[in-house]
Amino acid sequence: MGKKYQGAKEVIAFIKHNEIKFMDLKFVDLFGMLHHLTIPSNKVDTGFFEKGMGFDGSSIRGFQAIHESDMILRPDPTTLFEDPFFEEKTVSLFCDIIDPNGFKLYAKDPRGIARKTEQLMISQGVADTAMFGPELEFFIFDEVRFDQSVQHGYYFLNSESAFWNTGSDDKGGGNVGHRSSQKRAYLAAPP
Repeated sequence: MGKKYQGAKEVIAFIKHNEIKFMDLKFVDLFGMLHHLTIPSNKVDTGFFEKGMGFDGSSIRGFQAIHESDMILRPDPTTLFEDPFFEEKTVSLFCDIIDPNGFKLYAKDPRGIARKTEQLMISQGVADTAMFGPELEFFIFDEVRFDQSVQHGYYFLNSESAFWNTGSDDKGGGNVGHRSSQKRAYLAAPP
């Protein structure tokens, strides 16, 4: 996968040297769904890697209640890679999820849970390495429309496999494809 970057200064130097426009912050929820948040790379400094970026944890399934929704994404410099799927030059980094109350690792962060599991496995002599692999998923839209003018703006997305398309087809059967649940698209990552 290339060079492994160890710290914020190396990542920032890479961004400047390669004229990277955006940084994509990625994390996984408790159910394995990949989420992301993209920011302009010129907003990133060494302090950003310590302070992180806020997000709404109540909008992520299984995370926080609305009254305790403030959460922080802190990028891990060792996970940097140039993301080939963005039109503009973009780097992606996986993030640790931080609880702002005490600025500690969030107990429900899957990365943190995996780290603790690996440490326990090593300490108990089960094994010295754990291997994890992703399950990649994506959405295919059957229809995409958008417009922007002085007095209006809109976008329209449709997919036969979406939860709102549950009616019958010509043959009397309904839509039997996978349907994404309502309110499950907050910070959803692109394919």
